[in-house]
Amino acid sequence: MSPSKAIQSIETFPKHSISYAVPENFNEADRSLFYDENFSFEIPTINQLELSVTQLSSNLVFQKSMPLFELTRHKRPALIDLFKAAIRLQVSRKEKLNMAILGIQDWANNYFHWMSEMLPRIVALKHHHPSIPLLIPSNYLNYSFIVESLDLLKIDFKTVDFSQTITLNKLYAIPVPHVGRFNEGLMHFFRDKFMQEYAPCSEPHRLIYVTRGKAKRRRVSNESEVFEFLASKGFEKVILEDLQLKDQIRLFCEARVVLASHGAGLTNIMFMQKGQSVVELKSDNNNYWCYFSLARVYGLNYFYNLCKGSSQQHRDADIFVDIALLKKTLTQAMKN
Repeated sequence: MSPSKAIQSIETFPKHSISYAVPENFNEADRSLFYDENFSFEIPTINQLELSVTQLSSNLVFQKSMPLFELTRHKRPALIDLFKAAIRLQVSRKEKLNMAILGIQDWANNYFHWMSEMLPRIVALKHHHPSIPLLIPSNYLNYSFIVESLDLLKIDFKTVDFSQTITLNKLYAIPVPHVGRFNEGLMHFFRDKFMQEYAPCSEPHRLIYVTRGKAKRRRVSNESEVFEFLASKGFEKVILEDLQLKDQIRLFCEARVVLASHGAGLTNIMFMQKGQSVVELKSDNNNYWCYFSLARVYGLNYFYNLCKGSSQQHRDADIFVDIALLKKTLTQAMKN
């Protein structure tokens, strides 16, 4: 998106390079699952954009009928979707607003994407423009973590139906980031805003196992055996779906070791105290390392256990945990 008089850009968090050490229990045989970018990468600048005279429709931002998809989408939409969106822009019901902060993104109804991508950008924008309301889709009210997080941060918002066309004189936005490539300045600023409500946190002492028993996928198939072993080591089982957001934050802030299957619940490691340990259980063909990157952002020790998956589709596969391997990993993690 090239700057113009209609788009003003302000650098908010500078670019920086990352150089992350491999996981604490890294096995060279697993190197093919990692990308070089997991360890070394140039994290781009976070720029706030002020856009004049924009239209919002179909979860897209338009300016002079041109879609600025990078403000709400991770990837460029297919041409047919852009064509349909352009048609809806012309024929849908119209509403005019003066100014707002953009609060919509694809996948934002997922806890990880909301907490690590959308909400940090909202917090940064509200910090610089405290009197300007946040604009979110009305269906976001169906997600308790969205409502709770905005309430905890005391962020005022306005809901709109994005099937209609919203015209704004001024729109403030930050482009959607690359998944798992965290700007450390932004992420620490975001965490600090949350933790102001919880300081001082007690000394880390809890051993936490996050169960996915209520999830429809990526469950631990031999969980009873796994938790029997974990309970003998002093771990407590938690069901995050049963906890309010403020209680999840407190729980992870007090955690010394967190063990969990790959999934959105691991997003909460951002609330752990520096120097504590995370153990991620994942399928042996899972090459998504966003939680490794998140652990490194916040100075955590990171361990992983590769497990046999129930299918090759690691996004959906349940996993079988090798207890002997888990004992070895946990011994290392609990020494840190």
